[in-house]
Amino acid sequence: MKHRILGNLLRVGRCCNAYRKQRLKDCALPPALHLYITMACREPGCTQEQIAASFCIDKTTAAHQLTRLEELGYLERRPSESDGRCRCIYPTARATALYPQIHGAYEEFAGRLLEGLSAGELDELERLAGILCRNAVALARETREG
Repeated sequence: MKHRILGNLLRVGRCCNAYRKQRLKDCALPPALHLYITMACREPGCTQEQIAASFCIDKTTAAHQLTRLEELGYLERRPSESDGRCRCIYPTARATALYPQIHGAYEEFAGRLLEGLSAGELDELERLAGILCRNAVALARETREG
């Protein structure tokens, strides 16, 4: 039963990626990079470390992806006003223009995914998903630290 639950969750994630890839095929960015643009647009000035922690990935992976998006003209890094060692991530006009399409694709997928669920079922799903996410983040943190 545990394997089926995890398998279904992973399948939903893959389907979401495939849906976004198809809907955003004109932008020529892989779905994994859409997340970085989304975070930069929602939280301009966030740091690479915050992005890595939010996505549960290592800082090196985040740095490589951010560099790629910077080279493609979607993001820019600026020194932090409060900590000169940190570089803050900001969306460019190119990212800001793309963000509504990314957000729209997420919204469409989520709408179709959750279609037919009652308000009570949605509340319960949100509660359960929150528990799964907290457990996954804690496990990822334990794995990294030790």
